Amino acid sequence: MHSSPIHPSTAHPPAHPSIDPSHPSTHPSHPSSKHPSAHPIPSTIHHPPTIHPTIRHPSIPPTHPSSIHPSIHPIHPSPHPSIHPPTTHPSHLHQPILPPSLLPPHPPIHLIPSPPPEVPWQMPEITWFPGEDDRIPVEFEVEMQDMSELYQYHVLKFVPWVEHHHLLEVPRGLSCEGLVGVVSDLPVPDIPSHFSLAEEVVSNPMIDGVSLGSQHLDKVKFAYAEDLSLVRLDVVPPNYITALTDHVVEIVHDFNTGAQYIIDREFGNCSIDRIPDFTFDTHFGGMLGTGGSMLGPNELFHLDDTYAYVGERSTREVGSDMWTSTRDDIPDPEVGWEENYPKAVLEYYFSQGVEVTPTNKVPVKMPIRGDLFTYNRSNPLQVTGMMTTNFYDFKEVALYTETEFSVEECYERWSDRWSYLIITFPAAHKNQFQAAEKKPDLFKHKVLELIISRGDISPVRIASIDVSEGVSGLIPNTTDADLIIVSVKLLERAPYLLSFRTPSDEPNKFPGVNEKSFEGVHTEDCARFCLEERGFQCKSFHHCDDRICFLSSLDTADGEPVDTVNKCYHWISSVDNQTFVDLPSSEVYSVILDAIRHGKFMFSIPYKNDTVLYEASMSFHYRTPDPLDPIRMQFTLEARSMTIVKVDYIQEDMAILDECLALCVGWKAFRCETVVHKPIDKQCMLLAAHYHDINSTYIKPESDSWIHSRSYLADYSPVFGGVALNTSGPTYENVDHLEACARYCSQETSISCQSFEWCHELRLCHLHQEHFLDVVDGGNYEVHTSCIHFSKRNDQLFSRYPHQGLPSDSNRLVAFKTDVSSCAKLCIEESDMTCQSFDFCTECGDDEYSVCGEDNSGSTNLCFLSSHHLGEDGVALTAATSCEHYSRDVFGDVDYPTWVSRQRKSDKPYTSGDMTGLAFGMIFLGILVAVAFLFGMTYAKPTSVPKDFSISFVNLKSGESSS
Repeated sequence: MHSSPIHPSTAHPPAHPSIDPSHPSTHPSHPSSKHPSAHPIPSTIHHPPTIHPTIRHPSIPPTHPSSIHPSIHPIHPSPHPSIHPPTTHPSHLHQPILPPSLLPPHPPIHLIPSPPPEVPWQMPEITWFPGEDDRIPVEFEVEMQDMSELYQYHVLKFVPWVEHHHLLEVPRGLSCEGLVGVVSDLPVPDIPSHFSLAEEVVSNPMIDGVSLGSQHLDKVKFAYAEDLSLVRLDVVPPNYITALTDHVVEIVHDFNTGAQYIIDREFGNCSIDRIPDFTFDTHFGGMLGTGGSMLGPNELFHLDDTYAYVGERSTREVGSDMWTSTRDDIPDPEVGWEENYPKAVLEYYFSQGVEVTPTNKVPVKMPIRGDLFTYNRSNPLQVTGMMTTNFYDFKEVALYTETEFSVEECYERWSDRWSYLIITFPAAHKNQFQAAEKKPDLFKHKVLELIISRGDISPVRIASIDVSEGVSGLIPNTTDADLIIVSVKLLERAPYLLSFRTPSDEPNKFPGVNEKSFEGVHTEDCARFCLEERGFQCKSFHHCDDRICFLSSLDTADGEPVDTVNKCYHWISSVDNQTFVDLPSSEVYSVILDAIRHGKFMFSIPYKNDTVLYEASMSFHYRTPDPLDPIRMQFTLEARSMTIVKVDYIQEDMAILDECLALCVGWKAFRCETVVHKPIDKQCMLLAAHYHDINSTYIKPESDSWIHSRSYLADYSPVFGGVALNTSGPTYENVDHLEACARYCSQETSISCQSFEWCHELRLCHLHQEHFLDVVDGGNYEVHTSCIHFSKRNDQLFSRYPHQGLPSDSNRLVAFKTDVSSCAKLCIEESDMTCQSFDFCTECGDDEYSVCGEDNSGSTNLCFLSSHHLGEDGVALTAATSCEHYSRDVFGDVDYPTWVSRQRKSDKPYTSGDMTGLAFGMIFLGILVAVAFLFGMTYAKPTSVPKDFSISFVNLKSGESSS
């Protein structure tokens, strides 16, 4: 196309267009026509600055997007807007922005429409392309608005598509409001609601040959779950911030509670505080300037409908699609994140990958790169900062895991801040075990999903989930596993006060007369009352004079000010994205147990063209902080920052809690029931009375003091299958927990309590003087009831010596395929001799022959009884890797030294009575549950015990083996 300036009175004859319809480059079927321009704009027309030309258009516009090649070369703007380094280097460009927070738009340019053209476009008489009157332009004119110049263009080449899209693109980083896609109107992809990624953030990168200062690289990992209201950021703080560590710090934001956890992975340190007012993952400001709500996934990346599609690009050798947007919603760290940049340009690259699924191929759009250009506040044409974020390992998360948002380190210091939740799933079919084994991640995901939804609990509190096999004994003639046991380490709830903020500028902080009030309440309890209020929606509370709590349905005081208080603090709820109420652990257990009772704790897993169903049958809640530890398992923390003023013994210079608890367990002067530990004072105090039996006037507040009591439940083992004995015994009402029921059994005086059932729905506690093993032969019990049965653990009467035992000529084999508790009961109830000790071997191999004998090679879970006791002349233990020796500490109602003294005065030895109710029933109670920390677990049998049981049992009278 040829162009030349002319005067209005001058004209040039039109030239014929240089077009060959038969040439492939000018035919509509040319491959380039697959990428048409959305807007047929003559890309090569140049208009001088500040002069807006009038472009005369044809009366019949072409129907195809096209490229027009004039006979002169176009003049293009420079590849960058006016980019100048700032006078001072912005330190915030060294800080990682997650995701690359990008900057604001420049003022819009308003084009003034021109008057109707005086000379129309010149069009040929013939139609060059198929269609309805698809003619092409051959000549057009452009006249300046002041009529000083007139340009006439002769078209030399015309094609009905855009040959070179880059000629129509806005230069990199240029602010252009209202920009539309040249190649297509393809919308920018959405970010999934649950994802993880890693990224490298480069400050002042080299983009198209331009950089604005020294470069700095930050590496970040990020996890986001909108459906869980959780965000996690792993980052190494910049080295110029000397106050922070130089290794990875994990930041977890729990929007269910408003808590921020900052964890130093190197040393395991943790700090807990409320989520800051201004941070990368919130809507800044929030209500009354007290914080913000959680950003959605697209909001986090500043993605919306203002993005214009640029076209296909390659970055990091990955084929990508590129979008650009001019924005004013990028927070400026230079002003404390409280204001946005007035203008910024954000460009994103998304991958063009394809995921092959079993049914088809699914396009996968994931962010690959983001570029940010920030503009000068005083000069909207000057770019002052650039930042590039490269995204790696972007994954859409489909399965929940307990490690994704773990904050376990924040609770390890306080043993009262976690407990254990046990859930059992009957597994009568082989594929139930196979599916759980082959798809462990999916199985855990299903369990975790039910726990957090049914229990209404924040996922950060699930510290670990262990899945094991177990045996209930409900399937006759087998010792094969028929249970799947899930053990969950459950952290306690974050402080309630983290869900509230105090307004910064409130003239009157006094409560109103219409507010619900409580007296004798601390601030934390007042926050809890507000969140747990069911009569109305509590939006704020006042805490006055350090003891009075007022709950308000408003963000402000409700009613006229109360005039009976002096000093008050006002707290406003700042939880805006709560997915889960986050109940305390005791309530979590209660609602989960209720869901199990009503058949609402169930799920399915697809496996081998089938659907495998799992339905929970039972749940236990152990408040002891560590069921794995033989000492800690025996204690429950009763109170923090409290002491007991009257104690029975004080041990000085003991700063370690475990040593203090061990002292209590091994104390011989009296049975130690309660421990007060003061780590700073290095004092360990022992009491013979249990915490719940101590006069409350003796319990006083004291900082850095912890009270632990013996766990009654540690003395009992559960029996699966909803077992309930038919025997009579005392019954207690309004019992809220297993621990309380165990306490009733341990302290009962009307009978010698050997077992109990706790019935959750009725809150009843039934006590029995019969052990489960005493009734197992006669079948005097029910199964599948709504109660949980516990029988006394007999091994508590013995001292344990691991990895050793008595020589094989000093003991007698009485049972195998049993467990420790059952072996202890056999010893206590042995009638042919006074059993003073026993050995238990989980297996009999080369390392154990000295204890179990070669004749028992290959056998497992063997029980050996002995009439010998450690301390006797000539009695010594021998090493055996898989064996444990147990020496008896209690005989009847006396300890070993007293019993020995009495034996020397009497010719008639002490015996515990006739053997009753053992026989084959011992087999059922003796099958170990293969779960790591459930000590001495016992199991229910079917309603009738088969007499042709296939497990061998040694005849207790003669020592002969029977089958």
